Amino acid sequence: MSGEVYSVNPEDELDKALQAMQEHKIRRLPVVNVEGELEGILSLNDLVLHAKADEGEDTIDYGEVVKTYRAICEHPAPMGASATSAS
Repeated sequence: MSGEVYSVNPEDELDKALQAMQEHKIRRLPVVNVEGELEGILSLNDLVLHAKADEGEDTIDYGEVVKTYRAICEHPAPMGASATSAS
C-alpha cells in the first residue's frame, strides 16, 4: 500500500474518476467535498453497473470501463524483462 490517497470531488466528471483509477490501478475512490469531508466511495462496480453501449448525457461507455479494468488488472513486467512478441 502506498500511503497516497487519491480522490474525486462530487462535481468531477466520471471520466476523471476513470482516469484516476487507470493511472493509479485502484478500484475505489473516495468522494470528498471542498472541506475534505468524505461524501462517499465510488467503486469500479458502480461504474460497471451504470455503463451503457450507447453514448448520451450522463452515460459511461463500456469501452472506457473495460479499459479501466484492464489497467487495474494488468501485471507489471518483471524487473529486467523486455517485451517480446511470441511467435
